[in-house]
Amino acid sequence: MLSYHCKECGGDMNPSMALAQTFVGGMPDFPGDKHSSTISAGGPGKLIECLKCEKCGWSTTPLKEGE
Repeated sequence: MLSYHCKECGGDMNPSMALAQTFVGGMPDFPGDKHSSTISAGGPGKLIECLKCEKCGWSTTPLKEGE
């Protein structure tokens, strides 16, 4: 198993879960628009896998294979 270390404090990173923001489109910005142009963080959220530092609590999403 690979060992990852926190970029903030050097602690060990462990698999965990986090709630990621999701985005929603609002009302049309201009009269006559048929779509929303403004996107805001305000969706229901999404549970994702992450790596969390056991020492300081900093978290990040794990790299996908090939990244």
